[in-house]
Amino acid sequence: MNAEALPHALLILLVEFTIGGVWVLVMAQARGHAAESFVKFGAVQNVVAAVAAFWIAAAVSIGNDVDGYPLDAEWMGEARWALGAVFALTTLHAVATVRGQRPAALVLGGAASVAGLIAMGFFAQVFSLPTWGFALTFTSLVVGALAVGAVSMGMTLGHWYLVTPRLPEQPLREMTGFLLI
Repeated sequence: MNAEALPHALLILLVEFTIGGVWVLVMAQARGHAAESFVKFGAVQNVVAAVAAFWIAAAVSIGNDVDGYPLDAEWMGEARWALGAVFALTTLHAVATVRGQRPAALVLGGAASVAGLIAMGFFAQVFSLPTWGFALTFTSLVVGALAVGAVSMGMTLGHWYLVTPRLPEQPLREMTGFLLI
């Protein structure tokens, strides 16, 4: 890999980490079996990831190609706006979660999840030219986000058990099973 492509790879990884983290956390939050302290921590963790992803998206210059591979730079503006919406909604979700406003948190988490799916669509359009086309690039980003989200939230929850070993096992088993699927 050429060093010119590293910021783009970091951008994709942070987008998947952020959006996948939101998806997996909102699923766990909706199920209602995960410890409230973990859900609050995960919501704040997702905000930090969203800040990093949005900052990198704003800083990375997307041209018509990177290392000889063509990119569709026309869609990057929309991708940045959608990622900004993910950042804003993730922040609101975290505030509602920390305040214990579960219904509002679930609505905001759902909205952040939808905004994340839209952002993935725009990023798939940007990076689809040198790959398999839009549909498979989009699928790859979604599957990658789910895997990275399940790993990051599952690892965080797994470490939560080290602090509070009497937590119910079901949420960790669900996240691990989700990752395996």
